[in-house]
Amino acid sequence: MLMLYESFFQVRMVITDKNEIEKEKKLLKMRENQFNYQQHFLKTSERARHDFRQNVRTIVELYDSGKLENLGDYLHEFEINVPQNENI
Repeated sequence: MLMLYESFFQVRMVITDKNEIEKEKKLLKMRENQFNYQQHFLKTSERARHDFRQNVRTIVELYDSGKLENLGDYLHEFEINVPQNENI
């Protein structure tokens, strides 16, 4: 009888270990997905900052050189092409 209980206990431990391993796999997958999302967000933010800096440089350059008509055209074009409510 003791052997039966011991066998049952060992089977239960193996099942429990498999369940724990599956839980760990799911948790790691969730962490991987979160990491990938954060990487994508950082790259997208980096591109947006770069584009913003470039636009500001162009605006300042046009203003400083007195090309106000070109500046106005640039700003109107910029306004038309700026994405609205874009999801990152």
